Amino acid sequence: MLASLTGSFSQRLGILVERSRPYDSLISPIIVAVMAALAYLPWISHLGFYRDDWYQLWAGYIYGPDSIVTLFSIDRPFTGLLYSLAYRVLGPSPLPWQLYSFGLRLAGALIFLWLVRWLWPRARLMTTSMAVLFVVYPGFLQQPNANTFSNQLLTYTTGLFSIALTLAAVTAHTRARRLLLYVFSILTALAYWLNYEYMIGLEGLRIVLLWVAVSRLEFSGPRWRKVVAYWKPYFPALLAYLVWRGFIFQSGRASTDLGLIMERFTSEPLRTTLDTLLAGGKDWFETSLFAWAIPAYDYLTGAGLGEQLVGLLQGALAAGLFLLYLLWLRRAAPGRVYAHERESQAGKQAFLIGGIAIAFAVTPVVLAGRDVHWHSGFDRYTLHVTAGVAMFLVGSIWYLIRAPARPWLIAGLIALSVTTHYLNGMQWADHWRAQRELWWQLSWRAPQIQTSTVLIAEIPAGGFFEDYEIWAPANLIYSPVPGSIPITAEVLNDRTAEKIRFGSEDGRGMRVLIEFYRDYDDILILSYPSFGSCLHVIDGRRIELPRSASSVIRNIGRYSKIERVIVDGPQSRPPESIFGTEPEHNWCYYYQKASLARQAEDWIEVGRLANEVDRLGLRPSDRSEWMPFLEGYVNLERDKDAKEIANLIRQKEPIRHDLCDHLNPELYSSADRFAYVERILCEFD
Repeated sequence: MLASLTGSFSQRLGILVERSRPYDSLISPIIVAVMAALAYLPWISHLGFYRDDWYQLWAGYIYGPDSIVTLFSIDRPFTGLLYSLAYRVLGPSPLPWQLYSFGLRLAGALIFLWLVRWLWPRARLMTTSMAVLFVVYPGFLQQPNANTFSNQLLTYTTGLFSIALTLAAVTAHTRARRLLLYVFSILTALAYWLNYEYMIGLEGLRIVLLWVAVSRLEFSGPRWRKVVAYWKPYFPALLAYLVWRGFIFQSGRASTDLGLIMERFTSEPLRTTLDTLLAGGKDWFETSLFAWAIPAYDYLTGAGLGEQLVGLLQGALAAGLFLLYLLWLRRAAPGRVYAHERESQAGKQAFLIGGIAIAFAVTPVVLAGRDVHWHSGFDRYTLHVTAGVAMFLVGSIWYLIRAPARPWLIAGLIALSVTTHYLNGMQWADHWRAQRELWWQLSWRAPQIQTSTVLIAEIPAGGFFEDYEIWAPANLIYSPVPGSIPITAEVLNDRTAEKIRFGSEDGRGMRVLIEFYRDYDDILILSYPSFGSCLHVIDGRRIELPRSASSVIRNIGRYSKIERVIVDGPQSRPPESIFGTEPEHNWCYYYQKASLARQAEDWIEVGRLANEVDRLGLRPSDRSEWMPFLEGYVNLERDKDAKEIANLIRQKEPIRHDLCDHLNPELYSSADRFAYVERILCEFD
């Protein structure tokens, strides 16, 4: 009965759609949009700011949007202008940036769908498959880093739009229309050239598509002459751009300095050429083939069972919807329209065009000495390769695989991609959660932080890679006014640990606006290594580390200066527009407030907080966090309560030993009180 109802519905739907042609012109974009939503929207409300977002956000928030132009003046001034305009509209809240980037990703996919439909108008299933794989391509994993990578997405979308305008100009029926389309196409080409120079490889795709376009037009003479004639309007603009970029504009970064890039080739031409060819070949295979396997394997093996199952179900849902689209297509469309799907000629063309487009796209990247690899932001160089990859991969399937198996292969790739993006989004969401928790808990613990403090911090879910991921949010909270950078930072690693042990000093300067001095005698260490503990602001005199603290933190904890925290200063508060609403006052809130009261030696306040914790029934996951309350009870001579807490800590031997190894008699009101703590916590019965 269910099959009968389904068949009847499909027949009626087919009749309805047949009467309102062109039916697939609406359905295909919807399928592309649905796939994009499944890949990128599940975690969108849980995503925030990351990596390079922070110094740009700091500049825009503190100095205003014009300062972002100044930041990018050293390497990509046009990018700074566009970023500044976007900041004026979107502001400092993460969700608008996430929606903006998603819209750009979807717009690029719809433009790409138009392009491939122009190339193969009868191959509806093949071109829809290309657009779907384009939008869910699993090699580019920076989509959640929306604030920074909206610039790349805008550039890529602009480049594809410029190419689409070129094809529209070639087939224009009037000279005036052709001229207008060429003008807009050149302007949009300039926009993407000026934004990210490594995307200039898209010109290879433009030329290849012009070759295909010319083959469909009737003319006499060699085809290449007509291609040159159609591409010739771009040459003056491209030449002007290259002269400006190579000889007039002086880049402040080696990776964007054309002179330095050329110097590598002239100093060691053979070695550099060989390295470039090898890197280009590797990147070609990585972007076209390995991108579908390596990220998926890494995320699936790194996730828990429940997370794996949810991710796989998300991927299966996307694949199922694509197969439903195929079922609808077969029932709703007349057979003659889709007969072309069984031919291999369109697949062969897509295979060749895509392969050439990939080569053109990766070439500028490797010429600049950059490389595509996973586990870092350098998968950014896969974004502008996606058009070539989608055509190459789907073209290969249509060219080499028999028709019945093609949709199943596409569905499998879709499932793999959506699963990868779901798990990727989950990791980025965890990273944002970790950052928010760090800064809200620090604001509870530290009303103010002394000027010139050097913050060292560890967090779960990704950690910090650059110092501005720490000092920028810290100054947004504690010093949101123009001027110098009063609170500095450094990332946590062995090299930094050495600087701390030696009491070194250094300076830091970047992007014109940012310059500061660091004295590693003035460090404050923040340890938040897992979601199973609260943030620990380390006091080098009484080291109470989270159980999962890193070995580097354990080695340098004694150097942390708790006096960098000003206990009696006005309360600072993270701006909610950036960090979201204040988390609920759970155990970590009371732990931070008790730690602050202990630093101020306000034992009455510690006792009050202990009473409140007891009333609410709150308990820590990490038992080392009982210590402020234990010490408060001891100093208030509430010995019975102190012994109860000591017994709870003693149940975790590793934690007890850690704490007992670092007990400091100088921090207790008397030798008797210290001896009492030693007896109830450290001695065996």
